[in-house]
Amino acid sequence: ITDQCPGGPPCSDVSRSCRDSENLLCVLLDDGGFIITTNQDDQVGDVGRFFGQVDGHLMREMYNERVFRREEAYDFQASCKKEAPKVASAGSRVSFVPRLNLAEALNLQWWTTNAAWAYLQQNVYGILFSTSSTMAEELGEQETTDENVSCVKLQHEYYLGPETQLYWTSDCGNCTRTMAARQLRYSNLLLVVADPLCDSCDNTALIQEPQKNNPDQCTVTPRYRRGPEKCYDHHPDEDASHCGAAALTAPSLFATSVQLGF
Repeated sequence: ITDQCPGGPPCSDVSRSCRDSENLLCVLLDDGGFIITTNQDDQVGDVGRFFGQVDGHLMREMYNERVFRREEAYDFQASCKKEAPKVASAGSRVSFVPRLNLAEALNLQWWTTNAAWAYLQQNVYGILFSTSSTMAEELGEQETTDENVSCVKLQHEYYLGPETQLYWTSDCGNCTRTMAARQLRYSNLLLVVADPLCDSCDNTALIQEPQKNNPDQCTVTPRYRRGPEKCYDHHPDEDASHCGAAALTAPSLFATSVQLGF
């Protein structure tokens, strides 16, 4: 792809090759935009991922230049993890404020009785409610982790576009990035060659996996299920002579006698 383009960038220097991984990015994508192989050593672990999550700038450029086309699909029967409820910790609202007069203040028995009762009440309350609070937190975490709720998700699906061979340049302000893409004949693969990513280029990732979404039902284009053109209620090779013959099976006389005997 670098040697056969008609004199334009990135082919102005025909000596450039995908073996030069420091100065040239080469990546092989399938028709959905997922990485098949790459010449970048730091992207070997990204094989199998959507290319828009690895190089969002280049994937966005290919979409704008119609190398890829994008379609939106809503899943109205998706499931999402239940969000944890916001719980604010608070102390007990039950408190006892004793009334104190001068006679009781001078009575040592009153002080001893109330001190013992307050100590006992505090310990009993701590044992009972600390255990129940811990159990409630554990059950709440388990329900939040295991329980799913119904939701709507939006997924962006990418497909190969009408442009099968393209060379173009993207101006990122402080730098210029040259890119080339070509569909491989008799396959669903796309070879992409580009300059390394500039720091001034917008490399915001493109998300392909379904994301939670709450669309306005009045603005969403309905998708109707297409029915068959004709009813397949009969086939010439089907033998229907035995259908319903199970009802004509005679009961066993021996089995009936045994059941009546016991």
